[in-house]
Amino acid sequence: MLYAGGYTVSTAQFRPEPTEPLNANQVSTGQRFFGASPPDPADWNDLNIQQAAADHHHVVEALCQVYPGDLDAHRRQQGRHGRLPPPLLSAGRRRLGRLIRAPNSTDDRENSAYLDLLPTVGTPECHRALQVAQLPVYTDSVANQFVPHFYQSTQLGYSPVKTAHLAGLLHYPGATKPRTFVPRDIPLRYKPQAIRNVDSWVRPHGNRLMFANGATDPAVAEPFRLGLGTRDSHLFQVPGGTHTARIAQLPAADAATATLRRWAATSWQAATLRDGP
Repeated sequence: MLYAGGYTVSTAQFRPEPTEPLNANQVSTGQRFFGASPPDPADWNDLNIQQAAADHHHVVEALCQVYPGDLDAHRRQQGRHGRLPPPLLSAGRRRLGRLIRAPNSTDDRENSAYLDLLPTVGTPECHRALQVAQLPVYTDSVANQFVPHFYQSTQLGYSPVKTAHLAGLLHYPGATKPRTFVPRDIPLRYKPQAIRNVDSWVRPHGNRLMFANGATDPAVAEPFRLGLGTRDSHLFQVPGGTHTARIAQLPAADAATATLRRWAATSWQAATLRDGP
């Protein structure tokens, strides 16, 4: 299984879904510009979903020279930005299926779904406590780690944060916008076509996609939707689930896991017939 976590690669040993239910081998990958992977010199034009897909294609094709079987892909969305949209993670005959958690922000000017969901999450007491404590604090050392994250809002959008209730309290109003965290010598220009291309692929052409979203996760308030042309795919929502929702928490967890195993068995059988045992 190819695990694309969205930020830097973790050196800790862990088995996310679907590695665990499938008892599969796993390859974890980080993204360019994150952690210990910044190019030198850095050309920020290369930080885009097309390049991320190309990087993962390269990893998959290299592994296919060693392992003859097919690969499953798990794209775990991090923060607001899914870094590896589904149509760009195909590796030809080496694709098993995809378990995805990613937002679908095709119009960054329209964020009502995100803003409408926030008031429904938690209790009134929790909301009041957050409003009292909601003074954003960032240090340079922390903010610098997420410059690539905020830069990718140029393709994937960014959700606004309401601060009207903090009028007169904020020292730097508007400080949560991406421009605050990206150095001024790096241009930021929104390019909406990238995520629209992804959405326009999922609905008519998506195949073997499994979306597992948390019902209370604002990051997926604008989820991907299946269309008339989507084949053998599923859109699940974990009741009360958060940003770390798992298919094991679904009411239909057994059915979802069975689907993953069916995909794995089908691909394994095909690989055996094609490449030999």
